[in-house]
Amino acid sequence: MRLATLVSAAAVAVLAVTSTPGSAQVAQDVPEKKEGYGAAINFATEAGNSDLFKVEASQLALERAQRPDVKGFARQLIDFHVSATRDLIAKSRQAGAAVPEQLDVEHSARLEKLSAARGPEFDRAYLDFQLAAHRESVRLLEEYALKGGDPGLKQFATRSLPVVERHRQRLVELAAATTTGTAGNGPGAVEPN
Repeated sequence: MRLATLVSAAAVAVLAVTSTPGSAQVAQDVPEKKEGYGAAINFATEAGNSDLFKVEASQLALERAQRPDVKGFARQLIDFHVSATRDLIAKSRQAGAAVPEQLDVEHSARLEKLSAARGPEFDRAYLDFQLAAHRESVRLLEEYALKGGDPGLKQFATRSLPVVERHRQRLVELAAATTTGTAGNGPGAVEPN
């Protein structure tokens, strides 16, 4: 499957599950811009791009990953990040911000590089890209949870942070198993749903 088709299909799938009419637009019913409005917009944009990348990369992993534990974890990431995006859209709308409908240039380039990988190299690249994305997300969520101005987005960041941190830890374990040759269905492996 060509990358453009895959990205388009993934974006449509995420939006179909997460969108409601006007969800990708700045909310019209916000009477005035609140203090911290710019930070809310930046947070919604960064978090939205991150979630979209994690979902699209994981959908690719369901097709291409060699290891069952990597595929199982990809399914978990899709489930969580589709749900998180749904919540992010609602909280962002209340804050007068919007969540992106498609990947930005940076995340598109990452997905393009990932799509070029095959076989065991794909598994390593997928884990590396996801680990980097989760590290960035932990930083973003921690910062907004501590300093964010919008209460709804702050609640989203606070609630999402421990889950994203657990994902980051699991990615470290999966990547270590790749380099030590202990990958597969051993102790601690994620079972596919």
